[in-house]
Amino acid sequence: MKTSNFWKKTPVRVISAIVLFVVFISAIIFVVSYPYTKIYSNSNNYDTAFIGASQTQKAIDPEIVDDELESKSYVLATVRCTMQGRIDQLEKALQQDSLKTVVLDVSHYCLTSTFNEWVTLDDRVVYFSKISGVFNRADIAFKSFNFFDDEHDRLFAEMIYEGLSIWKDIFNGEYEKISSRRGYSPKKSEDQSFTKKQAIKKYNSVNLNEEYPFDESNEKYIQQIIDICKENDVQLIIVTLPLSESLIWRKDGWQYGTDWLTSLCSKNDVPYFDFNLIKNRSDYFDDSYSFSDEEHLSKKGSKVMSKIISDTIYSVNENTELPYEFYENYKEAKENSTYAKMISEN
Repeated sequence: MKTSNFWKKTPVRVISAIVLFVVFISAIIFVVSYPYTKIYSNSNNYDTAFIGASQTQKAIDPEIVDDELESKSYVLATVRCTMQGRIDQLEKALQQDSLKTVVLDVSHYCLTSTFNEWVTLDDRVVYFSKISGVFNRADIAFKSFNFFDDEHDRLFAEMIYEGLSIWKDIFNGEYEKISSRRGYSPKKSEDQSFTKKQAIKKYNSVNLNEEYPFDESNEKYIQQIIDICKENDVQLIIVTLPLSESLIWRKDGWQYGTDWLTSLCSKNDVPYFDFNLIKNRSDYFDDSYSFSDEEHLSKKGSKVMSKIISDTIYSVNENTELPYEFYENYKEAKENSTYAKMISEN
């Protein structure tokens, strides 16, 4: 009799477990996604999108860009986003029927195998909250869940944390301010500069390509982004946003990624600008206040970068000369850097 009751109740238990699991996933989808609905709504009619990772979030202020270009822009970037994740961002951006220009930030780090292995999971956390459609979100949620993988289980905890942090801002009356930034996430300045003694000791002390091996498999993702933009008649501009001069000075091997991107973009007739190579750098960026850490611009640095990127978009779209000059390579840039001048002084 007991056995019979067990088998009768088992289907009910299984169905109940499935229903509870679906409710659990749905709750996560709501908690994480709802706060972003206003910022990334398709009804905003954005015409310019900035795609990338945390560097993009901290470097571009849409308000400055819009004042310069009379555009309507937003930053659709997620922390530690892989190149594959940037395709997802682009597909989301294309849901804005008014989209005309996409600026894709490609850092040297995101082109490496180390970066791809490190962030494949984290890539999805904030991105999950920005995509459209319940079914799309549920698809990612179900694919990400794995009872036997602690790393994948952690994804849900991070999703909840991200969502609740925004809800906290809502309850504190800060949501309108966050919403008005349209994905821009400014940070305060932190001094990244070297002393003369540090500069002498640290010059080319780390090989970038040994620490972060270059991964040419990313070519298929960038090519896919290029093809999607061409198919949708969207102007694509690829950029490498500036790192602190101290980081560039400390590491050797930057040139390979820039040469690789230059070649790929040239073959596809896509404009590419590496802003680490901008001449007269000290006129625009200073390690003592332009960065929040060695990889990310501060709020002060982002104001300058937003003006530079506005000029770049205008130059490309209007086919005019860009009012900035660039060094041919990183060797030349280092020879003319603040630290080279510091060391050469008596």
